[in-house]
Amino acid sequence: MTFDAAYVGIWSVMVAYWLMGLFGTKPAAYRWSPWGTKDSVRGWLPWVRVLLGLLFVAVAARHWNGPLARTALIPVSNLGGAFGIALCASGVAFAMGARRALGANWSAEPSIKVGHQLVQTGPYRWVRHPIYSGLVLALLGTFIGTGRVRTAALLGFAVLVIVLKIRIEESLMMRQFPDEYPDYRKRTQALVPFLF
Repeated sequence: MTFDAAYVGIWSVMVAYWLMGLFGTKPAAYRWSPWGTKDSVRGWLPWVRVLLGLLFVAVAARHWNGPLARTALIPVSNLGGAFGIALCASGVAFAMGARRALGANWSAEPSIKVGHQLVQTGPYRWVRHPIYSGLVLALLGTFIGTGRVRTAALLGFAVLVIVLKIRIEESLMMRQFPDEYPDYRKRTQALVPFLF
């Protein structure tokens, strides 16, 4: 039995929620940039990102349904598929709850918003980056439920990007909230409550 349609449905709900959430966020006062200035994100740089993103999607799509991508790394049973769906749905729900708690402070890229607030409610009581926690859980559930090489590769790539983004976002928060954020870091873990 295949559970692919269930995974597509769960991830589609999350994408739709994220697209709706693009509206109503606060404007950015400062955007992180590898060049260290907020001005460097203006002009040509966003277009470079878009072109690199399109190139990545084109290359990934070319190999997404190839024989290697569909190869199973782990055997999948009906029980494993159902467990994977439960994990995936839980991760998506957790990420959506965190996105809701963040409200107008949310941004797709590391930035400080005008009137930025340090949110410590909802899922932010337990972890500092609950959106990423939810994404990793959802991807892990998808891998457990499908067992495919492509899902494992996506999970690995996502973890790498998330670890890099956490380092950047933590530095921004320390800069913006030098008194509050160190205490918040002592009380919470980055991704997994009580562990990491």
